[in-house]
Amino acid sequence: MDKKELEKNIQKTVLKMALEPSNIEHYHELAKYYAMDNQYEKVISVYESLLAIDPKDLQALLNIGSLWFYTKDYKKALKYFNEAMIVNPSNYLVYYNIGNTYADMKNFSKALQFYSRALDFTSDDPEIYNAIALLYHDFEDYVESRAYYEKTLSIDPDNMTALVDLGNVSYKVFDYESALKYYKRVYDLAPDNK
Repeated sequence: MDKKELEKNIQKTVLKMALEPSNIEHYHELAKYYAMDNQYEKVISVYESLLAIDPKDLQALLNIGSLWFYTKDYKKALKYFNEAMIVNPSNYLVYYNIGNTYADMKNFSKALQFYSRALDFTSDDPEIYNAIALLYHDFEDYVESRAYYEKTLSIDPDNMTALVDLGNVSYKVFDYESALKYYKRVYDLAPDNK
């Protein structure tokens, strides 16, 4: 979608919101268009308006929390993720996002606690295992890191992140043969990837 078409869609959605101000789908649509246009302050504003109408909208809570996370305002991110946890305490994405936030804050124990809680609700998401592996990697526990990357690959054998990082971990523990094996696998999967 080019810039002109995006602006046209934004205008049409704003008009729909004016005609139906309590229809939260219009807010989600407008936030999506603003995000596509990299207008993140406006995305936050739209979600704040949506939450004034429906304070329990899980998608809005997760999305605004994620926006604060990416701007590294962890206090605000955790505020929204915690509100999302109250709305839906069995949604694994809530715990995964809180885990990511604590991992970025270098709080190993809290991050691991929330990643583990996410696994209580879904044990087949390779990205959670990748996140735990990276957490251990960051804290130089390469044995645990390796185990979690291998778990990722047992679920998703072509997971590029796990393959690259497992190659890196293998290299750090002087297992050059395994490192080369994982790097070759990455090359086989994406020979044009630089």
